[in-house]
Amino acid sequence: MEFLFNFSHYLLRITDPAPVALWEKQETLALWFIAIIIFVGLLLSVSLFVIYKGIQSKFQQKLRDQRIKHEHEVDLREATLFNQEKERKRFAQDLHDAIIGKLTILRISIPLGISQEQMDSYLQDCIDSSRQLSHDLYPPLLNETELTDQLCSQINRYKLQFNIALTHDKRCAEDFHSAVKLHILRIVQELCTNTIKHAHATQIDFHLRLTSNGLCIKYSDNGLGMKDNSIKGIGLKSIHDRILQIGGLLKIRNVNKGFSCLIVLKK
Repeated sequence: MEFLFNFSHYLLRITDPAPVALWEKQETLALWFIAIIIFVGLLLSVSLFVIYKGIQSKFQQKLRDQRIKHEHEVDLREATLFNQEKERKRFAQDLHDAIIGKLTILRISIPLGISQEQMDSYLQDCIDSSRQLSHDLYPPLLNETELTDQLCSQINRYKLQFNIALTHDKRCAEDFHSAVKLHILRIVQELCTNTIKHAHATQIDFHLRLTSNGLCIKYSDNGLGMKDNSIKGIGLKSIHDRILQIGGLLKIRNVNKGFSCLIVLKK
């Protein structure tokens, strides 16, 4: 109470219209000057603190983004290595089943006196299988052949296993890099392989659409489908990783019976 009384008395003195001593006026100016300095100091402190927090937040966000990017790159490298090993394993199995087995039969049959026609048939099968394996490892004339033609040729290979409905709508010229072409071909190949191994399907519908906005591929079958839409299988994980590498989008949809996916690659 005494402090409030003294402070109110002081305010009355400095606001009193009556003349005051000069030293009292100087004291008032000094107090106001000190108050302004304190206020400016507090304002600068708050401003510097806000700026510091903003810089700190941006720096932490940049670190998080770099960490996420690094983890993503590591995942892509691991996926690439996994896909390479998977392709090698598949190639070894195909080489054994399609070529080595037939050559072994031919070697055993020659001493038994097989006819020239049978020998030619075995050799032609080995040549055809070798050519197909070579095309699977790296499609011929990849740079010179358009992606739509490559995809149609690859899909038509599976006509012996399925009824295939193939449609394509091409509305502009292609300008895809060979690496992108190879990823797309591998993705379609993986889809067909998964259908053969797991779906027990009889029908494949393949629609390809190319416009100035990009490439759209729709793939569907009438097989067993999946239990859910999550990407858990090794084959679908490989497809997802490849699409990430080329900057595309993948959408998987389960119907009552069958599997369907949409792949979009924007230009």
